[in-house]
Amino acid sequence: MRTDRPVILLIHSNATLRTKLTAQMENWCASSLQVIGLADKIELSKVLKESRPGRLVAILFEPELAGHSKRTIASRVGRYPEYRDRVVEELPSASNFANPKDHLESTKGEPIFSSRASEWDFEQSMEHLFFKWNPLNPEILLKGDAGSGDAMRYRWFLLFHGISYRWIDDPDAPEIEVRSPEEGDSRFWKDFVKPEFGELYLGLGIIPEPERRVDAYRYDLVVVGAGPAGLAAAISASANGFSTLVIEDNHPGGSAVRSINLIQNYLGFPGGVTGTKLLKLAAAQARELKVDIQPTLRATGLREDPDKPDRYVIDVDSFDGINKVHAGLVLLACGTTAELLDAKDESKFLKTGDIQYGFESCDARPALGNGKGVVIVGGGDTAGQAAILLDRAGVQPITLVAKSFETMGKNLRCDVFDNARIEHIPNSTVIDLLGDDYDRLSGVKLEGNREIDAGKVYVLTGGIPHTKWLQCNGDDKVEIKFYDEKGYIATDKYLGEGFAMFATSAPGVFAAGDVRARAQRRVGQAVGQGVAAVASIEQYLDTDNRWERVLDKRDRSLARTARETLRALENRSSASD
Repeated sequence: MRTDRPVILLIHSNATLRTKLTAQMENWCASSLQVIGLADKIELSKVLKESRPGRLVAILFEPELAGHSKRTIASRVGRYPEYRDRVVEELPSASNFANPKDHLESTKGEPIFSSRASEWDFEQSMEHLFFKWNPLNPEILLKGDAGSGDAMRYRWFLLFHGISYRWIDDPDAPEIEVRSPEEGDSRFWKDFVKPEFGELYLGLGIIPEPERRVDAYRYDLVVVGAGPAGLAAAISASANGFSTLVIEDNHPGGSAVRSINLIQNYLGFPGGVTGTKLLKLAAAQARELKVDIQPTLRATGLREDPDKPDRYVIDVDSFDGINKVHAGLVLLACGTTAELLDAKDESKFLKTGDIQYGFESCDARPALGNGKGVVIVGGGDTAGQAAILLDRAGVQPITLVAKSFETMGKNLRCDVFDNARIEHIPNSTVIDLLGDDYDRLSGVKLEGNREIDAGKVYVLTGGIPHTKWLQCNGDDKVEIKFYDEKGYIATDKYLGEGFAMFATSAPGVFAAGDVRARAQRRVGQAVGQGVAAVASIEQYLDTDNRWERVLDKRDRSLARTARETLRALENRSSASD
């Protein structure tokens, strides 16, 4: 796993604020960046000359600092050939990223990287900064259409892991290519054409080193899915002494990482927190507690262990030869995947990037939609936040289309509905995508045959449960009962009497998070479900002597000792009350 980190040099004359900003930036990226605070350009020259930060990606400076400008800073940096192509930026203000609309008058011109800035502006600015990185000596090169939906997926992967890259924009490229910048680099033995994230993990060497041999160890608990529910469960289980493996075929964090919503009701973050930041911290915490996280494994089937009664085998696809993992207990936290519009030419417009599932805050730029406007399909918080961000960036026109807007938060709904620049169309949906003579999106057709001009469509309608892999046929496959035809997993009360909370129809298999029937799509609730599912697992082990039969002998005593210690502490606390 890579240990050196990309470096940002931060020039600010106020020592107190400089220290605070340095900590804020490192906290934002869960320490995958190193931020070095400097007082002025003299210290900048000293660092460049003596320290030689090999992975320097950007220099930020206080715009009000006398004698410091983008030109003078770039000139200093340009004295060192290896740093000439680095990003040099003023610390942004609200006016850099938003038009001076009425609702922004109070913050217009206010420095975003300051003690008075809102958390949302800070988060958005860090994302804008990250997407400007194009260092001279990147870790990888990417070539393809920078505006396509696939391009955004890769950029977000790189953002999550703090990987520096150079993007070679080629709008005519049929697919994204990923390659090493160095000839003969053994990590990339060939150019990857539209690689899977698992291939990137292996090529970049950023898979956390597991505590145990993944393909041979008999884990107490295997969690399928590394979203909020899965990581919360893994952290709780490992803290209680269970050997725990988390498998994932994407990057950790699930859909929460890609959500633009600022989570404002999560305990411990009074200013709110983005899903990216929260889940990066959670993944780091899990690793500290010796949870094995393997983001290159795709679950393909669940079956009983033929050699160990009461235990399971999870079949997996991987890029490194692993084909199965062993589990005493299983937690299904595999979340949801995007639900397609099922409209004509959808796949074609996905490739061109004219239709996109998910929205990134860095999408908010005035030229979006090529002057034809933007249509957002969805009626929840993410759709509303996207509309507000696009409006702030000067994108026009903006149209929201949804069957209902009832799931959108009341305050946000008022902001959207009261904005004359955002049209909202209820009781409708997109039934067709319209193209021009150049095979690019020109508009959409709604129910009732109304047509709307659009150069970009965002589909923000949620998703469908990622459970097809559990529906495979086979004599040895474990049968999991589903709540409905979409594939949501039935648990506890939806199975009838006698089932524990979060228990599925298969003994020792539990479910938590968005994949569970009737789940509320909230990060806080997913985290709570993950922790509560571990409590149900312990209750399950308490009956019929399952501690002895289900857990591996090597881990059994550790888990019991941890559990007894926690109970003793709880009893002591209750007695003192």
